[in-house]
Amino acid sequence: MCEPEAGVALTPEGEFVCRIAQTDGDLRNGSAITWEEPYEEREPVSPRRLDDDIQQWLGRVYELCGASEIDPALDLVLDEVDDLLYPGGDVARCDRILAAADVDRMAVEVMLAFLMETARAKAALPARAGLFQRIEAKLLVVEPRRAHALLANLQ
Repeated sequence: MCEPEAGVALTPEGEFVCRIAQTDGDLRNGSAITWEEPYEEREPVSPRRLDDDIQQWLGRVYELCGASEIDPALDLVLDEVDDLLYPGGDVARCDRILAAADVDRMAVEVMLAFLMETARAKAALPARAGLFQRIEAKLLVVEPRRAHALLANLQ
């Protein structure tokens, strides 16, 4: 769990509120996540609706991967994750996506895109470590010679 001094705040519901580094200098200085602004009251969304929405979105990613439409799948993942991690985004939703992601239904490129796009916010994404482990296990089966090279610097 992230601590406020790491630049992450929690809403009363336990959701993350943060700002992701905007410059390479922020990243070099270890300031990948910083305080953005006070929590704004939002209309509550039922957990069931959130889970259904995430499964529907992931279903589209899986559909594109299954049809070998890798570029559109990458666009979908990169756009969504970037929006969720950008200031004012929804880091908690991103974490739920990472927890629910089924690596057996994704192309290697899409799995790696999830890791690359979330690397800057890994301290705020507890589910990312589990996703990394699932991806590593999958790559050791489908790309045994290249698995470690593909995952270099993505943990």
